Amino acid sequence: MSSRPSPGSESEPQRVNHRQQACNQRLAASQQHSKQIILTGNSFWTRLLTSITTENRSLKRSLAEARSLENSVASRYEDQIAGLEAAIEAAKCALHEQIISHKELLDMKLALGTEIATYWSLLDGEELGFPTQASHGSSPLYLSESPPPSTRSSSPVNPAEADVTAEARSEHWSQ
Repeated sequence: MSSRPSPGSESEPQRVNHRQQACNQRLAASQQHSKQIILTGNSFWTRLLTSITTENRSLKRSLAEARSLENSVASRYEDQIAGLEAAIEAAKCALHEQIISHKELLDMKLALGTEIATYWSLLDGEELGFPTQASHGSSPLYLSESPPPSTRSSSPVNPAEADVTAEARSEHWSQ
């Protein structure tokens, strides 16, 4: 005989007990399944949190490196700008000195031009026959004689012309 009574012969408390055991088994299985889901979820969230934390550290390192590089580049550019500004100031001083030197040369040129014009006017006066103070015996230049008009220009434009003019005068005077 079997220990199990036939389906119709089970008593009400046994059926309730059997249903309760089946419910308890389903509940246990459901709880086990929920635990697995929670553990899987916890594992997912733990991995996600770890990944986010790692990424955060990496981004912080990258940001620190970028700021360091920015400071380095900015410092280099500031040094370069300071060097260029110093060069500009030096160039301004050199330009100022050149301008002063140029002005002095222009003043000297004007003074020499005036002096040359004075000499030419004196020479022109001699050509007209005005008496000179030097006599032929006292001066080797013979200032009473004037150079031929074709060899004299009012003002030589370049040094080569001045040399040609000076040579022509010396040839005339040596004759």
